[in-house]
Amino acid sequence: MADDPRFNPEKSPKKLRKIYRQPFRFLFRIWSRIFFSFVRFLTVCHVILYIEIYLSMSTTSNKSRLKNAKLLVIEDNEDQWRLIEKALRECHIQLETIWVPTGQQALAYLEDCLLVGLGLPLLILLDLYLPERADGWAVLEKIRSQKTPIDCLPVVVLSASGHPEDVASSYDRGITSYVVKPTDFRDWITTFQAMKEYWLETVALPDLHYRY
Repeated sequence: MADDPRFNPEKSPKKLRKIYRQPFRFLFRIWSRIFFSFVRFLTVCHVILYIEIYLSMSTTSNKSRLKNAKLLVIEDNEDQWRLIEKALRECHIQLETIWVPTGQQALAYLEDCLLVGLGLPLLILLDLYLPERADGWAVLEKIRSQKTPIDCLPVVVLSASGHPEDVASSYDRGITSYVVKPTDFRDWITTFQAMKEYWLETVALPDLHYRY
C-alpha cells in the first residue's frame, strides 16, 4: 500500500485527482465508442430502410403504370409479327399487344384511342420497311405531326436494315430508338429482354392519362 500513490501522503491533491480520474476516462472512452458505433449502426439501418421503401414505391408505381398498358406493333409481315409475338410471350412482357400491318391502320387506331377515350399505347414498335423505307418514314412523320399526346409517344424502329443512312434518317425524323431485327430467335429473346428492362423497368414514361 505504501507504493500506491493513492495512499502516499506526499502526493499532491492535484495528482490524486488525476489518478482517480483515469478509470473514469477509460470508461468514458469505452462508452463513447459504443455510443458512436450504435449511432453508425442506426444510420446504416435508416439508409437501408429508405432504400427499401424507395424501391418498394418504385415497384408499386411501375406496376400501377403498366396495368392495362398497351404496346402497338406496326409490322406488315405476318411471319415477322408472329415471331415478335412469340418473343414477347417468352420474355413475359405483360402488355396488351396491338398489331396493325399498315401505317394507315396505326394512325386510325391512335386517333380512335383519343376519340373513344381508350388508353394510348405505352410504346410503339415500327417496322421501317412497310414494305418500302419511305412508308415507314411517312408513318413516323405523321405520328410526330399529330396533336399532343400522340406526338409524344416513344417510337422504336425495328428494322432488318442496319444501314447508317436508315439509322441516321430515322433519328432525324424523331424516333426514340433504333433496333436491328435479329436473325435468330434466341437473339430476339435477348433483344426484347433488354427492351423490357429498359422501357418497362428502368425509364419513367409520362402518364398520358394523367396529363391529357
